[in-house]
Amino acid sequence: MKLKPRVALLLSIAVSLITVAASAFELSPMEQEFGNRPEQSSRTFYVINEDSVAVAVQLKAVARTNRTDGSEIRTPTNDFVIYPQQVMLGPNEKRAVRVTYRGAKPHGREASYRLIAEQLPVNAATVNSSGNVQIKYLMNFVASMYVSPEGVQPKVTVESLSSFNSAQGQILQMNLVNNGGRHKVLKGVKVILRSGQTEVELDPQSLKALDTINLLAGEKISVGVPYPTNLPAGPVIAELQFLD
Repeated sequence: MKLKPRVALLLSIAVSLITVAASAFELSPMEQEFGNRPEQSSRTFYVINEDSVAVAVQLKAVARTNRTDGSEIRTPTNDFVIYPQQVMLGPNEKRAVRVTYRGAKPHGREASYRLIAEQLPVNAATVNSSGNVQIKYLMNFVASMYVSPEGVQPKVTVESLSSFNSAQGQILQMNLVNNGGRHKVLKGVKVILRSGQTEVELDPQSLKALDTINLLAGEKISVGVPYPTNLPAGPVIAELQFLD
């Protein structure tokens, strides 16, 4: 059977594709807090190249909010000056990056941002001696930045409760709100439920979904957990207890 010209051409140039990591770098620290006073307006981050080849990195700041399902919304912002915005790091080189807040002073509630360090596509794809195409993926790191007024604290409570049936059984839907002025990581929180004279503490394993939630100031989130079988029917009150 004679191959069509198009098929023959594809077979003749076929090569293996190998995905490899791009040059490794790090951003440190992964969280910084800015304040209202002038001496609190600037912080230093470090971009560190841990590889034996050079790497180019670009930095930018974005404002950060969350949806009630926990997904993050990032929007462009001019509230920060970053110097330098782009860096070329040689092998095993470390570079300081100065980040300065120039936005409005927050009052009563902190403002949340992200600092994103993205690797620039320098020599993104190469062909090795065996004819394999090596496709490099680009790395990025995302740090948290908060601009916090003095004295603000988080205040996370259960705003409302509801329940519904699912394929996994009855689910208790908890709607949490942070009415305080500071973000709160929910890792390790205890949830106490009361119905009539019965008090039940939710199994920590059922609360694993809360461990990765950072509830920002003024925001809400909805979380579903298995409904305790030993909790009697009727109105339910929930209390949150934090270790710190």
